[in-house]
This record gives sequence, structure tokens and C-alpha cells, in this order.
Amino acid sequence: MWLMTKHGDQGRIMIRLNLGSGLRPVEGFVNIDSNPALKPDLVRDLCRGLPYSDGTVDEIQGMDVLEHLPGPADLIFVLNECHRVLHSGGRAIFCVPNCLSFQHSDWAFGDPTHRIFFCVHTWDYWQAGHEQHEFNGSGYGILPWTIHLEIFSGDAIIRATMEPVKIAVA
Repeated sequence: MWLMTKHGDQGRIMIRLNLGSGLRPVEGFVNIDSNPALKPDLVRDLCRGLPYSDGTVDEIQGMDVLEHLPGPADLIFVLNECHRVLHSGGRAIFCVPNCLSFQHSDWAFGDPTHRIFFCVHTWDYWQAGHEQHEFNGSGYGILPWTIHLEIFSGDAIIRATMEPVKIAVA
């Protein structure tokens, strides 16, 4: 079975996903990639959704994957899927090139396979309570997250650590 799991401290099974694993599979994670030649645990186009039930995943990571999605609607869909499958208290960590980097903007723009460009303000559309999310992002169906941003490699890489803000349905 392709579902790899790891036992948590309380003895329950943890599900951890590594999206766009490519040539960097991570032990203890279900490594997901659309390229079968890379032999991931699960061959899956992220734009088709994640094959997990709501609130069943503990952790998601995606290193250098979001910028390769076909377009903004796909980015919204994939992050909403992550929001859906993560349980309350789960987290997602994504690293993307910073298109406003003074030192390495070529990391964002120089790669012809990059379709989406990120700067620190991009994440405002997902940040719960931020005016960009409240007035713009939510209108596009973007689900709210609590987000902490860090900048690495000088100013070239943005790491977003995200926790879904689950909205109670009345």
C-alpha cells in the first residue's frame, strides 16, 4: 500500500505528506509527485486533489513545488485541498523562491518551469484576518490560514509555515 505512516508520540498513526517530492523523497512522509519515473510513493497530479479524507493529515510539506503549478486557480485549489485534509492543529510548510529577491530574483524568474511567482505579500491573501484575505482572497474562495513567514538564502527563499483556520459550520 502506498500510504506510509509513522506512529506519533501518543501511539496514533500520523500521516505526513511531501508534495512534489521529485528527487528529494523524505523518510516518514508519503512522497507524492506527478512524475512516475521518480518513483514516488504516490503518483498524483496535485491539481486533481489529495486522496485523503477531511482532517486526517498531520503535516504537509512542499519544497519548490507551488511555483510549478499551472496557474493561480490551481494554487488556490491545492492550498484549499491542504486546508481540507489537515486536521485542526496540523501544519503545512512550503518553500518558494522570492521574486523580489535583491540577490537571486533569477531563482524565481530564470526557471522556465515556474508559472507562479511569490513575494512575502502573496501570503497575505491566505492570512486569516489580513485585509487582503478578508477583502480579496475570501472572494476567490481562498480558505484562511495562520501563517508565519521566514526568509532564507539571503532573501531568495520564502518559507511559509501554515496552520489551517477551521471554520465551524452552523
